[in-house]
Amino acid sequence: SVYGLFNSISKITGAVGKGMAMLSLDPEYMARRQYSAAKKRPKHAGEGLYMGVKGLGLGIVDGVTGIVRKPIEGAIQNGAAGFAKGIAQGVVGIAVKPVAGVMDFATRTTEGIKNTTNLFQEVYRFRPPRAFAKGHVLTEYNFEQSEGRFILDSTHKSVFRNDMYIYHMRHGNKITVITNRRVLGVNKNYQYSFDVQLDVIKSVEMVKEGV
Repeated sequence: SVYGLFNSISKITGAVGKGMAMLSLDPEYMARRQYSAAKKRPKHAGEGLYMGVKGLGLGIVDGVTGIVRKPIEGAIQNGAAGFAKGIAQGVVGIAVKPVAGVMDFATRTTEGIKNTTNLFQEVYRFRPPRAFAKGHVLTEYNFEQSEGRFILDSTHKSVFRNDMYIYHMRHGNKITVITNRRVLGVNKNYQYSFDVQLDVIKSVEMVKEGV
């Protein structure tokens, strides 16, 4: 899949980039690079490209300026020994930091492409799943029966899934379901409200407000 391909590429380039950064012998550069990577992950290809360019720029700029900056910083902190160490860091850095930047560019870009695929994978159901007739016979789709069956199968941790659906009606934001065992009430999101066993109902009377 596209997700799997770019996920593998981003992991490979990320590992190579991390190794190149470690070869720079520059703890400050490695810390900045790690902080930038952990701060935010690209959500899509455009954001991945933007973050990749930033990573590439960090590697190039830090590598080029480090050839001068590192010896000076070393001399200020530790004198001659620091100056010599800074020269070594600058020479190594100008070679490996741009390469690490290229790897960061590839990692962020491919990671963004990978995450773009997730934006199109979320699927929304437009109707309840089909309700099968007795004996699991496949019949023409019926929304009312399918919705009633779905309510029994999913509401209140599915405790009503063994009931036989008979009828249901909507009244405002509430739904009343009649089965062979009970009268069940749920809200418009199919969340449980109440249920009454049929064997405890003594009579039913029609009134202006309803049943």
